[in-house]
Amino acid sequence: MVEYKKGMKVIAQNKSHILIRFDIGDEVISLLREFCVKENIRSGVVSAIGACRKVELGFYHLSEKKYSRQLFEGEFEILGVQGNISWADSDVVIHAHGSFGKKDFSVIGGHIFNLEASPTCELALQIYPNDFKRAYNDKVGLKLLD
Repeated sequence: MVEYKKGMKVIAQNKSHILIRFDIGDEVISLLREFCVKENIRSGVVSAIGACRKVELGFYHLSEKKYSRQLFEGEFEILGVQGNISWADSDVVIHAHGSFGKKDFSVIGGHIFNLEASPTCELALQIYPNDFKRAYNDKVGLKLLD
């Protein structure tokens, strides 16, 4: 087990798969981004489960070409996170969506901007050998996989 920043730990790793555990207070998206830069991970897909105490979600409005964003705080089960890792210009991009269960068993979800683990988030990363790159698309208003 290799510990990185804060409570983030690499639990298992081989050439193409990494299992990462995030602990209480770890901001998953930013730590994953830093990890990918440090390890020169150029492409991959992620999935995660666990729980969180804070999540900022977005919904993209194509007609306006912008996200509406909302911060949720409380106790949430991470029902599922799916996403990918790519590069745009010289920056790593974590594109992830998730669904989160509330204690009343209702669900919220959307594009993940920030996700604070509590007590843990277990993330599986599958690395691809080729680079995933993004380029700006005028029609959509986003950097899409290219």
